Amino acid sequence: MGNHQKRSFTLSQRDQRRCSQCPGRSRRPRSGRCDLPHPQLLRQSSIATPPCGRRSLPRAQASFSQSQRFQFHSQGQRGVTLIELLATLAILALLVSFAMPSAKRLVDEVRAETAIHSVRGGITFARAVAATRNKPALLCPLDADGRCHGDWSHGFSVFVDRLGVAERHPEEPVLRTFAPVPRGASLRFRAFGTGRYLRMLPNGQTAWQNGRFEYCAPDGSAALPRVLVINIQGRGRIMRPEDIDPARTQGPNRAVNC
Repeated sequence: MGNHQKRSFTLSQRDQRRCSQCPGRSRRPRSGRCDLPHPQLLRQSSIATPPCGRRSLPRAQASFSQSQRFQFHSQGQRGVTLIELLATLAILALLVSFAMPSAKRLVDEVRAETAIHSVRGGITFARAVAATRNKPALLCPLDADGRCHGDWSHGFSVFVDRLGVAERHPEEPVLRTFAPVPRGASLRFRAFGTGRYLRMLPNGQTAWQNGRFEYCAPDGSAALPRVLVINIQGRGRIMRPEDIDPARTQGPNRAVNC
């Protein structure tokens, strides 16, 4: 006799009540019989069949309605308290306070590199202009009257100095303008002769203006200076804090006074 065979048998009052609660089963109220597997077959079967033919737990779970599932789910949810939220915000603020100095230093490093590379690019451009036009090219910060005022922090321009007077005349157009350094920072040109401008000759050399450009960060930190050393041949070399000797007062790698 197979496990799936069914037999009608007399039920006890308890089984009759349990069977009457199962609307999907056929029952015989008059004879007190119900289409359930025989108890002997249930003992022989490896699958325990609950009353009313519910053979497995997943099938019983499938009979739940959507509202019952939502109610069952919502009972297991739990929010956070005000104390837990405040503790989380305090930890987050502490981590941000630790990360802010490193982020600020990184931003200052990027700005310093950008500023000193801008000066180097301006010198390279001025050398190219002087060589291609066979005229001296001037790199200097201009004021409203076209004169070189010597304040390199507010930006500088490149133009051809046809008359050799270190001034831009209306017939001398500005070939390129370079942006100023960040607010609070400073850029100086300390050179042999004058630091108001840098004149590049057609042969690629300077007009005996060997010197160096010094960049200082907005906070004047001695750990963030940048130096661009210019020799007479017009070549530049960038020096960073690890290349500068704070104890020296002479030479290209001397200390920077920000």
